[in-house]
Amino acid sequence: MEVILLRDIEKVGLRGDVVSVARGYARNFLLPRGLAEEATKARVAELAKRDSQRARHEAKTADEASAIADTLAKTVNVVYADPSKFSGLALLIATYFFTFQIYCDFSGYSDMAVGLAYLLGFRFPQNFNSPFKAVNISDFWRRWHMTLSFWLRDYLFIPLGGSRHGRLRTLRNLAITMFVGGLWHGAAFTFVVWGLLHGAYLVVHNLCRNLGLTPRSIALNRALTFVCVVAAFVIFRAPNLGDAWDVLRAMAGLNGLDAGRAGVRLLVGIAALVAFVNLAPNTWEVRLRWRPAYGLVLGFAAIALISWQSATSRASRAPVCTTPSSAGSTPRCTITG
Repeated sequence: MEVILLRDIEKVGLRGDVVSVARGYARNFLLPRGLAEEATKARVAELAKRDSQRARHEAKTADEASAIADTLAKTVNVVYADPSKFSGLALLIATYFFTFQIYCDFSGYSDMAVGLAYLLGFRFPQNFNSPFKAVNISDFWRRWHMTLSFWLRDYLFIPLGGSRHGRLRTLRNLAITMFVGGLWHGAAFTFVVWGLLHGAYLVVHNLCRNLGLTPRSIALNRALTFVCVVAAFVIFRAPNLGDAWDVLRAMAGLNGLDAGRAGVRLLVGIAALVAFVNLAPNTWEVRLRWRPAYGLVLGFAAIALISWQSATSRASRAPVCTTPSSAGSTPRCTITG
């Protein structure tokens, strides 16, 4: 019998893991009352100690993630304030920076909430599970903003019929669900189009999977998924759809990249970040035991930090623009070293 009365919970001072303590209490219910209570109190003390350590770890990790996000935001805000002034390389770097900014920011806030909840004795669900390790777009949405994804699945996708009524209905339900997911972020065309684009991603992936056209390489699948997610974030971050289209064209190199020394350093930093998020465990996977892989992860993190220190300070300053060669031309700005 795995039931514990409320008065017993209050008696041992518990405000948290009721099920776990109830199971411990149930194992001891044949013992004399006093011994059972002592066993339960010991379990509560063990949980409290574990939760305190977990909360401190979550808070520390979240603070570090927020610091990374704040550093990246300096470059992102300058570039996206007026994308038309910047070269393709600057826009490419700013877009990748925004991808990591929103991940570190959002994941960090989620970890803060989890850590605070642990201190108060509550259990909050995991909200991020290394989303950039996703091998396809469906896997990405099982890892990114998991609470919202599960809510959309349970209260919209499944009530619409889910995948129970044929392929066309399934594809329609996917598109509608992601449309609503985009609208949930705000009443702006950029959010709506971002949601529809992710709906299109899911539809294409569903079709390719059913036709057996998905790549077998995990590394290739991760790379394709990551690139698609980054491209969609351009629409999410851009002030309007026109600017989003211009940024995507520039990122594709249609306006030239204008690579400079600082730009190369920043690209090295981005490569280190990509390696870091693909190798590092997330906060729910961390065990405080040293492993050789952690040294490799810290090495990539060090490369990223060194690259930022030598380049982002320049990138966050006022842009350096070239003088137009002819009347009416738009000045071009880039990240200079």
